[in-house]
Amino acid sequence: IQDKMKNKVRLLLSEVQQKMSGYAVFLNYRYLNFCVKAEPVSLLSVNIVINDEERNIEDVASVDLPNTNHILLYPYENSFMFPICKGINQVHPEFKIERKRGNDAGLQTEGGSNEGEEDERQVIVCTMPEMNKDRHDAGLDFVDAAFHEAKGKIEFTHKSYSVKIADALKGEKAEEIDEATNELDDIHKQIMEMCEGYRNNKAKEIEEAYQYYLQEQEKKMKTEQETHTAHNQEAGHSMQIPKSSIFS
Repeated sequence: IQDKMKNKVRLLLSEVQQKMSGYAVFLNYRYLNFCVKAEPVSLLSVNIVINDEERNIEDVASVDLPNTNHILLYPYENSFMFPICKGINQVHPEFKIERKRGNDAGLQTEGGSNEGEEDERQVIVCTMPEMNKDRHDAGLDFVDAAFHEAKGKIEFTHKSYSVKIADALKGEKAEEIDEATNELDDIHKQIMEMCEGYRNNKAKEIEEAYQYYLQEQEKKMKTEQETHTAHNQEAGHSMQIPKSSIFS
C-alpha cells in the first residue's frame, strides 16, 4: 500500500510539473508573438487557406531572416502569394506586408541568387513595426497582463495539487507529507522563476527597442534641422544683391 501511495504521489508531481511547464511555455510563445524583432516562431499560428484546405507556413513557403527587422517568405507557387499575405495579416496586422520580386526586395538573403544574376522569385517581405511610444506602452501592458494570467493558472494548479497530494498521503508520517510538499513547492518556484525570466527579457527587449526608436527619431530630427538651416542659408545668400550693382 505504501509503495502504491508513493507511486501515486510521484505521478501527481510529474503531472503538476507538466501542467505548470505548459503554462510557462505558452507564456513565452505569447511573448514571441508580440514581435519586437523578426521571429519565425511568430508564423506558427498562421493558417493559410488554399482550395478550402488549411496549411501551415512551412507547407507553402520557405522562410528567410535577412536581418532582425524583416521576415522573407518565398512561396512555392505564385498562386500562394495572396493566401499567405491574407493569413499573416489576420494574425499579425501590425506587420507591414509587401509583395516583391527577389531583386526588388533590397535585402540580402542566404537563399538569394548569385551576384549579378536576376532573382525573379516572388517574395513576401514582412517588416516589423517600429517601437514608438504607443506600441511601447501597449507592449509593456501586454507583458504584465500575460504574466499575471499565467501566474494565476500556475498558482491555482499549485493549490489544487497540494490538496491532491495531501489526500494521497492521508495517514502517512509528517516527514513524508513534508517531503512531497517541499518537492511540489520547488517545482512551483522553478516554474515561476522561468516565467519571471520570460517577462523580464521581453520587457527589456521592448525597452531597448523603444530607446533605439527615440535615438533614431532624434537623429532624423537633427538631420532635418541641419537640412532646413542649410536651405535657409542658401536662400539668404541668393537674395543678397551686390553693392556694386546698386550704384553702377
